[in-house]
Amino acid sequence: MGTLTNSRSYEQILKIVGTLTNSRSYRQTLKLWELLQIGFKNLE
Repeated sequence: MGTLTNSRSYEQILKIVGTLTNSRSYRQTLKLWELLQIGFKNLE
């Protein structure tokens, strides 16, 4: 799970998602990723 929560990989994924979608979807995806990060931290 360390690679998923690695800040560099995280930023790259967000950039890729951002280019594939419009700004509204991008914001929703960002919120989803924040929730996923919180979930991963709780699992640790």
